[in-house]
Amino acid sequence: MSAIHIPWSRIPASGDTGGVVPPGQPSDDGDMASRLTALETTLPTLATKGDLHSLDASIKTWMIATVIGLFLGFAGLFFAMNNAARPALAPSVAQAPIVIQVPAYAPLQQEASSPARAQALSRPSAQGSRQ
Repeated sequence: MSAIHIPWSRIPASGDTGGVVPPGQPSDDGDMASRLTALETTLPTLATKGDLHSLDASIKTWMIATVIGLFLGFAGLFFAMNNAARPALAPSVAQAPIVIQVPAYAPLQQEASSPARAQALSRPSAQGSRQ
């Protein structure tokens, strides 16, 4: 879509310009004094450079505080979820110690269990009888 462009030369000169004032012509429609009074009463309520500077500083302060608060909040949420995800510890029951009992050493029973060894023990030794 293209904007409609009407050159200033085509605006009727009868004074009915539809609120549009051609360049170079005064815009006084007879109510200039009331318009000027309205502007002068509004002017003191407008923001000054100092007001804008203090507003800028307060916005920076709030932004920094918000970012710090978000970091702390998410860190707390992370630790809470981490603790909630851990399995619950079962109550610790003391387990009975494991005791391994080794059978007592019986050298004569082990020697008597082999038949050749039993015969050797029952005969007197040849060396011991010669001496």
